[in-house]
Amino acid sequence: MDMPKTIGLLNGLFSLIKYGLGSCNGGFGRSWYSCNEGHFSGAEGYLSFARPFFNDTTTEDEHAAAV
Repeated sequence: MDMPKTIGLLNGLFSLIKYGLGSCNGGFGRSWYSCNEGHFSGAEGYLSFARPFFNDTTTEDEHAAAV
Protein backbone atom coordinates (compact mmCIF):
# COMPACT_ATOMS: atom_id res chain seq x y z
CA MET A 1 0.00 0.00 0.00
CA ASP A 2 1.48 3.32 -1.01
CA MET A 3 1.33 6.56 0.97
CA PRO A 4 -1.59 8.26 -0.87
CA LYS A 5 -3.81 5.22 -0.26
CA THR A 6 -2.76 5.10 3.40
CA ILE A 7 -3.59 8.78 3.89
CA GLY A 8 -6.94 8.33 2.11
CA LEU A 9 -7.80 5.39 4.35
CA LEU A 10 -6.91 7.34 7.50
CA ASN A 11 -8.94 10.36 6.32
CA GLY A 12 -11.93 8.11 5.68
CA LEU A 13 -11.68 6.43 9.08
CA PHE A 14 -11.37 9.72 10.94
CA SER A 15 -14.32 11.10 8.97
CA LEU A 16 -16.37 8.01 9.89
CA ILE A 17 -15.68 8.61 13.58
CA LYS A 18 -16.31 12.37 13.54
CA TYR A 19 -19.16 12.72 11.02
CA GLY A 20 -20.63 9.25 10.48
CA LEU A 21 -20.89 7.45 7.16
CA GLY A 22 -21.03 10.25 4.60
CA SER A 23 -18.85 12.15 2.15
CA CYS A 24 -17.64 14.77 4.63
CA ASN A 25 -13.89 15.39 4.49
CA GLY A 26 -13.05 12.35 2.38
CA GLY A 27 -15.51 9.96 4.01
CA PHE A 28 -16.62 6.62 2.57
CA GLY A 29 -20.33 7.44 2.16
CA ARG A 30 -22.29 8.74 -0.81
CA SER A 31 -24.47 11.40 0.80
CA TRP A 32 -23.60 15.07 1.18
CA TYR A 33 -25.14 16.70 4.23
CA SER A 34 -24.13 19.38 6.69
CA CYS A 35 -20.85 18.26 8.21
CA ASN A 36 -21.34 18.92 11.90
CA GLU A 37 -19.05 16.93 14.15
CA GLY A 38 -21.03 14.59 16.39
CA HIS A 39 -24.42 15.20 14.69
CA PHE A 40 -25.33 12.15 12.64
CA SER A 41 -28.85 13.06 11.49
CA GLY A 42 -27.92 13.15 7.80
CA ALA A 43 -25.40 10.32 7.89
CA GLU A 44 -26.08 6.96 6.28
CA GLY A 45 -24.74 5.30 9.45
CA TYR A 46 -22.48 5.94 12.41
CA LEU A 47 -20.37 4.14 14.99
CA SER A 48 -21.68 3.69 18.52
CA PHE A 49 -20.72 1.88 21.69
CA ALA A 50 -22.89 0.65 24.53
CA ARG A 51 -21.41 -0.65 27.75
CA PRO A 52 -22.90 -3.82 29.18
CA PHE A 53 -25.23 -3.20 32.09
CA PHE A 54 -24.23 -4.69 35.43
CA ASN A 55 -26.19 -4.10 38.57
CA ASP A 56 -25.14 -4.58 42.20
CA THR A 57 -26.47 -8.14 42.34
CA THR A 58 -24.27 -9.37 39.49
CA THR A 59 -21.68 -11.85 40.73
CA GLU A 60 -18.00 -11.86 39.85
CA ASP A 61 -18.49 -15.08 37.87
CA GLU A 62 -21.08 -13.35 35.69
CA HIS A 63 -18.67 -10.43 35.16
CA ALA A 64 -15.92 -12.84 34.10
CA ALA A 65 -18.26 -14.69 31.77
CA ALA A 66 -19.27 -11.43 30.07
CA VAL A 67 -15.65 -10.61 29.30
